[in-house]
Amino acid sequence: MKIRFSDDAKEDVQDIADCMFETSGEEYEAAYLKSLNQQLEEIAKDPERWRKREDLLAGCQTALTGQHLIFFGVQKDAVFVSRVLHQSLDVPRRVFPTQEG
Repeated sequence: MKIRFSDDAKEDVQDIADCMFETSGEEYEAAYLKSLNQQLEEIAKDPERWRKREDLLAGCQTALTGQHLIFFGVQKDAVFVSRVLHQSLDVPRRVFPTQEG
């Protein structure tokens, strides 16, 4: 399957790269991004094996890589990555707020 990214996910990955570069240097940044890309390839091979998070959003699934969660769903012939966020975030509250909040 192909992998497609939302604009937010593209920005998330860029922010991760920038942070890794600033805090740990170019080699660590490259290694972390390589690990992220490998995880995305694994997701694309068999997206149904990953954790379902219907509590967040219909069709939402997650996969952990390093310190980050990849939020994605399957749309026709592609995996659509909606966000890539640090695992320490209060994801339900900050990313998928209720209509009331």
